[in-house]
Amino acid sequence: ANAEKAPDNAYASALKQAALAREGKLDTAATTPPPADSGALPEWQQSEALNLQGRVAQTTGNLDQAVVNYQQAVALDPYNVIALSNEGAARRESGDLKGAQEVLEKAVKQSGDPAASMMLKQVVAELSAANDTRRGELIRSQIADLGARYKEMQASGAAAAVDNWSTRPLVMAFLPASGANAMTFDRAGMDQLILHELEARVQSSGKAAVVERAMLDQLLQELNLGSSELASGEVQRRLGKVLSAEAMGFVTFVRTGGDVSAYLRLVDTETTSIALQASEKVVESNPEPALASLAARVINEYAAKRELKGLIADASSDEAVLINLGTRHGVSPGTEFTVLAEGEPVEVGGRVIAHRQTPVGKISVTEAQEDYAVCKVVNRRDGAVFEKEMKIKESSK
Repeated sequence: ANAEKAPDNAYASALKQAALAREGKLDTAATTPPPADSGALPEWQQSEALNLQGRVAQTTGNLDQAVVNYQQAVALDPYNVIALSNEGAARRESGDLKGAQEVLEKAVKQSGDPAASMMLKQVVAELSAANDTRRGELIRSQIADLGARYKEMQASGAAAAVDNWSTRPLVMAFLPASGANAMTFDRAGMDQLILHELEARVQSSGKAAVVERAMLDQLLQELNLGSSELASGEVQRRLGKVLSAEAMGFVTFVRTGGDVSAYLRLVDTETTSIALQASEKVVESNPEPALASLAARVINEYAAKRELKGLIADASSDEAVLINLGTRHGVSPGTEFTVLAEGEPVEVGGRVIAHRQTPVGKISVTEAQEDYAVCKVVNRRDGAVFEKEMKIKESSK
């Protein structure tokens, strides 16, 4: 309303543009011209106005104009750290990682801004990865292979045979936020920052592996899968099998008044049922509390609660029983398993529907590698013989 009353005020006009962009009226926001003369305003207001204009330009895809606006904002107010951070985000989005690094280093040095610090860490990692030509070749090779497998599965409607007993390695894929149609955040790049940081925290927990962001983005592009296609349960199942991902995470951001909340949904790729839902209010200047809470819920309420089941791979020595579960599955030294023997068949209507499983002993992990573990026999029922292919299940904690 104040912007309507002061059409010649650059600051008020920029506020109006930003309000339109937050409502999703991007075309109107982008075509709202700023007043020609803003010299009568204090420099800090001129700086804020230019920063807001940059956000609108960036949200509508005009990255070059956004960078110009942010630079002008900082020239007027060198202490406008948000404009500096926004310039870094715009350069990152345009692929100018080196430029993004330089700008973000200034922002961090000037204020120690937590969000800018997180973004800088991510940009430095992306820059290092971009310079790793061998890694780039590997990703391209993986994309070609995964893309071919996906299309083959799509055409045949078939899935490869799997071991239905053993716990799969917990691999998760976090899908990009659904296509933005509004300027949800006041600060640029926050959606990307939060998604990448959440991935990093889940990965570093050791409880799950996360599909590499660069590979996932390129695969989705190769398969031409956007947010609307990813909403399909069949696509989720197919993509989950191709990526060997048990769960897919969807992160969306919603603005209500002056607050932005992050909504996380974990979907089981086998059943497409919702495995976990969580939401947190995001403080843009310091997203750490929201990130810590979301990551903890994924790790503690989903990853750590999975039941570990597997098979004995070799039982020739009581001191070195090999099983087909390793660190990728969540196994660590000290994990105990109950060894199960197939018992009497269970029949219904003349058909065997299952076999009773009888506990015949326990084994404990002494050494865990990525794909297997070495165990020792803790106890064994008299007369029981441990053999290859016998089922094991994690003992109650």
